Amino acid sequence: MKVGKILGLGLACVLTTFTCQAQFTSTVVSLTGSVLDRSSHKPVSLQIDVLDANGEKYTKAKSNSKDGYYFITGLKPGQTYTVNITDLKYLKNSMLFEVPNTDKYSEYSKDIQMVGKAMNSKIKFMVPTFEAGESMLRAGSELFLDEYVKMLVKNPEIKVSLDVYPDNNLDKNKNKVLTRGRGEAIKDYFGKMGVDAGRVTVAAYDVTDKLNPPPSGKTAKGKKYIGSVYMKITALK
Repeated sequence: MKVGKILGLGLACVLTTFTCQAQFTSTVVSLTGSVLDRSSHKPVSLQIDVLDANGEKYTKAKSNSKDGYYFITGLKPGQTYTVNITDLKYLKNSMLFEVPNTDKYSEYSKDIQMVGKAMNSKIKFMVPTFEAGESMLRAGSELFLDEYVKMLVKNPEIKVSLDVYPDNNLDKNKNKVLTRGRGEAIKDYFGKMGVDAGRVTVAAYDVTDKLNPPPSGKTAKGKKYIGSVYMKITALK
């Protein structure tokens, strides 16, 4: 009897495992969102290729021109996919999508921003990577800079300039030293992450950014204006 019970329990566990595996196998997950031009924020219609963990083409989709909406389905729980977006007018872009384990149909949303591939096209750093008056990278800024490293690694045909602006207009000589130091700090980080130094130059400015000037009135307590930084495309092979 005891043996029979043990065998029965074992068989039940096996059947349960098979049932769970079957549920996960039959379950699909979808990924949706919009593809937008990073500068204009306008929707763009582009081809999207999805690769599986082995780098094999799994499926494809296309964003529409009306609102940039795309819909990718048939993704399996627990799997990791690479979503590639390639177009001659834009820098190559990709993202990893790790599908959570689930036994129910789910939809996840992720907007994709595309950077125009044209001479003198500027990509603004949306998050300050320095403290006011400092040229040393802020702690944690590496996570943000990795986005730009990724752009350069995936698009080896481009060269860029780091256009760096100061925090104020008080002293042009000091500002030039500050912005040069900031640009070199970013360039050094890019180099450490595998970007050829010959692809990156630094343009250090001594007056503040006219497109994003310091606020004229009072700012919120504890919030300081930090000079703008842009990555500008200077060469295309």
